[in-house]
Amino acid sequence: MSLLNVLLPLVCFFLITVIAVVWTWRQTRKARPVPKPVVDRAAVERTFPKQDDIASGECTVCLEGLEAGQGCRLLHCAHAFHAECIDEWFLHGGSAMVCPSC
Repeated sequence: MSLLNVLLPLVCFFLITVIAVVWTWRQTRKARPVPKPVVDRAAVERTFPKQDDIASGECTVCLEGLEAGQGCRLLHCAHAFHAECIDEWFLHGGSAMVCPSC
């Protein structure tokens, strides 16, 4: 029995298996729908109410300074943001209310 008679079927089997696995993986990735954001503006308002007394720091979304009276939101991790900036981050940036600085 020659080496070619042994290796050729093994190589063919290996290639067919790899192709089948890759094809199956690609099909399952195509079938997954992109998740819609589950955060709405009311949930953001309830979870992180606006605060006007935050006057120090920098909003890491827009990179501008925070000033008193601007209506900022303080997250559970103690990072502060402009309310408009973090609202847009939560509503359009992902599916969970996760701090962009953490």
